[in-house]
Amino acid sequence: MPGEKQGGAYKEVLPKQGQLHTEDNPTMVLCKPKILPMKSVTLEKLDKMQREAQEKLKAQEAEQEAEMLQSGGTNSFEPSTMSDFNTEGAAGETDRYTMGQQDSEYH
Repeated sequence: MPGEKQGGAYKEVLPKQGQLHTEDNPTMVLCKPKILPMKSVTLEKLDKMQREAQEKLKAQEAEQEAEMLQSGGTNSFEPSTMSDFNTEGAAGETDRYTMGQQDSEYH
């Protein structure tokens, strides 16, 4: 007889003719809620500081540009400082070749 116990377990019986029907009961699967995180207080402070820094930079650039326009666009370069650099060199030593004192080791 179908479904009889044999050795403590039920024997599975599949029909050889006809259709086999199974019921599938869908079950709910719960997922984690997808919540967007709110900005933290620290992140808001960093954003505020960055915006303020950008505004200050823009103000400084505008101020420098206005000064350049008022001065006529000339540089404040003093030629005497460059000539001092050429005669004394980077280390503060006088250039032997411009002073006329050539070293005999090199010739």
